[in-house]
Amino acid sequence: MLHRTICMLVVVGSCWGTCLSAFAQQGEQVAKIFPDSTVAILAIQRPKDLITEIENHFVTQSVMKLPEVKKFFRSPQGAIIKFAKGIVETQIGESLWDNLKTNTEKGIWLGFDPERNGVLVAFQSSDEAKLKRIAGIALTMVGQQAERDGKPIPYKKSNYRDAIAAKFDDFLIARYEDWFFLTNKPDMAKFAVDNLMDSSQPSAADQVWFRTAYDQLQTSLPSPSCVWGAVNLEQIKKLSKNDLAFNGQTENPGVELIFGGILDVVKNASTANFHLHLDQDLSIQVNTPFQPDWASENREFFFGQNLTGLAPKAIKPDHWIASLTSYRDIGEWWLAKEDLYPENVIAQLAQTDSQLSTIFSGLDFGEDVLGSFQPGVQIIATQNRFDDKYIPDLKLPAFALVGRLKESDSIQRRMRIAFQSVIGFANINLGMNGQPQLEVETEKRDESRISSAQYFYEEGTEEGLVLFNFSPTIAFKGDHLIISSTRDLAIELADLVGQPKTEDSNTELQIDGKMLHQVLQANLESLVAQNMLEEGNSRDEAENAIEILLSAVNLLKELKLDFDVNDDQMQMAVKVRFDSANSKSGNAK
Repeated sequence: MLHRTICMLVVVGSCWGTCLSAFAQQGEQVAKIFPDSTVAILAIQRPKDLITEIENHFVTQSVMKLPEVKKFFRSPQGAIIKFAKGIVETQIGESLWDNLKTNTEKGIWLGFDPERNGVLVAFQSSDEAKLKRIAGIALTMVGQQAERDGKPIPYKKSNYRDAIAAKFDDFLIARYEDWFFLTNKPDMAKFAVDNLMDSSQPSAADQVWFRTAYDQLQTSLPSPSCVWGAVNLEQIKKLSKNDLAFNGQTENPGVELIFGGILDVVKNASTANFHLHLDQDLSIQVNTPFQPDWASENREFFFGQNLTGLAPKAIKPDHWIASLTSYRDIGEWWLAKEDLYPENVIAQLAQTDSQLSTIFSGLDFGEDVLGSFQPGVQIIATQNRFDDKYIPDLKLPAFALVGRLKESDSIQRRMRIAFQSVIGFANINLGMNGQPQLEVETEKRDESRISSAQYFYEEGTEEGLVLFNFSPTIAFKGDHLIISSTRDLAIELADLVGQPKTEDSNTELQIDGKMLHQVLQANLESLVAQNMLEEGNSRDEAENAIEILLSAVNLLKELKLDFDVNDDQMQMAVKVRFDSANSKSGNAK
């Protein structure tokens, strides 16, 4: 298989250089190399800039300095990679990185055509002579390796018009003037050559979906060095007509609650586009067209009236790890279930409704309980705190849900009784399994009323129980309701809630990298044991795998996701901020 490895190193490494001209000038022209049945196109406008950014980025340098990575390159597998790389660089007369940069000044394109079940990667070189020489070297090396192995040459050369191709078992490579193609379907390469020579066939560039996505991209790209893509949602929906998601439905109530509005958009939008940009941080943005009448009436719980739904302002207590805040009217969501789900899911939810109504002393769970919540909820996770005597082996974060009630005084008592009922059911189950029991205590603290269930630990209680992570609590302050996994977090949040404020988006997710790293570090032994059990690794292998995970998380400063809609577009943006303070200076070796 070494000849295949060398071939792909040469093809991907040396011929990765391709050219797209500036996005705003030649994007549509280059899209003519893809058939009109293409449903997705991805482009790297300035690969040279992107490669330089990746090569010099402190995250790359930090990863290359990890002991586990260095150890890999000293292993037999790493030695093979170095050896193959050395052979290739000797043959081409320069480093792969330099060759890669030289040949990627104008871009890379990739397209997927479901009609042919084909993928085409297209490169256009700024140096036709170099491209021709590199392609020749690659094929010569593959032939020489096959001869040394006593095997026939694994490709067959052929000509098509003015193009030269080499057909392998699973793929084809071809060169036409300064263009290079890699595809699993020879017809894709033939189409590209035909349209480059005489533009004789309908292409993706002629399609309304591509022009729509392309025009929107030109107004949203933060820099010309972005990676961007466009997708024909209309055609994908036709090919996936039995997929619930493309018909605006899901069988998962949790997915519906968090992402249901996006299903309305996907059901109606004909295109989507995205772009990825890397500088010190990484940003990804997905856009689709949007029209207000796409927001169905049964998903007003998601968008709010006239698309005005905004997430509540995130509360960040001490040792905050993550939060998800969103505009959601959970009462309206539950009441709309018969219009949102297939019949089997509706039946399950109806049974759940009946059971929960019993716990709430006959109150209708959807209308009376969930219906008592004002729109807007948030879920918060923080680092947990433990009693010095009762420390769990697996240290889970503390988490809580915070919402606001419409008529707080009339519902509080019912919810406290329901909380006690839930604890009672839990005690029955705990007792049957020989676990510690929960004891409920209610207290008033300033303006807050707190009901908390504490485990009653007797002498001889087993050490390290996962139960030590929990002291289930429900708290009220004004019109705020807090349901928390621990008493400490509930008290802290009760002190922090105040006048309602909103974010600028419908949904926002935030994760603090430093605190996430601390949580994982505190569970190092448990993570190693889990890796050994699930992956079958030795302890050394498991420790190395977890150390790589911890090192990667240590470079994360913050992850933030924003989702919003307005009268003409839906937008989802992800921002990953890296922490250069946790990287080591110096270049990767």
